[in-house]
Amino acid sequence: MKRLLGFGAAIAALIYFLDPKTGGRRRSMTRDGAVAFFRQSGKKAGRAGRTVAAEAHGLTKKATQLTDERKPQRETAAPSKAS
Repeated sequence: MKRLLGFGAAIAALIYFLDPKTGGRRRSMTRDGAVAFFRQSGKKAGRAGRTVAAEAHGLTKKATQLTDERKPQRETAAPSKAS
């Protein structure tokens, strides 16, 4: 029964897209919609990747700053000699 419904849906899609009068417009609209979907998905993925990279960069800077604070500070001025 499921196979018959799937076959019927495939036939209906073919008739819908291969219609001689409006099938070209329907195919173009479907293609344009699919291209737009993938383009927007790519932009969102790129934005998410940049966000993750920025967060990782911030965490590494924070971690190196914490380790720099724990190191003993050297004296920069020479000790004075008592005469």
